[in-house]
Amino acid sequence: KTKEVSRELRKVLKAVDGKSNFQALLTALDGYTEKTLQQAVADLIKNGYIRDPDEYSVPSAPPITAPRLPVLVSHDDDEFDFTSMADIPSEPTVMVIEEAEAQIKAKIRAKQGDEAALARRKAEAECLQREAEAKAAEEAAERLRRQAWEKSKQEAGTLAQRKIEEERICKEIEEQIRLDVKREVEERRQREAEVRAK
Repeated sequence: KTKEVSRELRKVLKAVDGKSNFQALLTALDGYTEKTLQQAVADLIKNGYIRDPDEYSVPSAPPITAPRLPVLVSHDDDEFDFTSMADIPSEPTVMVIEEAEAQIKAKIRAKQGDEAALARRKAEAECLQREAEAKAAEEAAERLRRQAWEKSKQEAGTLAQRKIEEERICKEIEEQIRLDVKREVEERRQREAEVRAK
């Protein structure tokens, strides 16, 4: 029966020992690819030379998920706009952009808060400075009032003392004049008496 099998199939059949799997056969046989060896094994199974077909089946590869492709927009009958492929960002890119925007907004809010706090502190400092200046001006005015009052008191005392001194001098002059007049009157009376006595 094996005479009806081609030389290539006999080569594969000789390599089958009931223990080796498909990958072992592929390694042992030169010049075979997975596709050609799979076809040879399928022919041997079909003709009844191999009883256990699962033993030499090609191991199934994990399913491959096709990437999501952008929709091609046709402007004309035979033209497509491939630039739209670059306009569709991937989800990680969108997340990075959103995170960056959130960070920028947070920094802007923080900066605005710092500027508001700085403006508030500046306004408070200016208010305290104005209050201090007003207090200093009031104290200076009060000192000037006191100095003026003390000066007026001193001047008033000086005037009063001067007036008293002037009054004393006037009294002394009046007294001296009165005494001079009295002495002159007495001298005249004495001279008149002496003249009558002669």
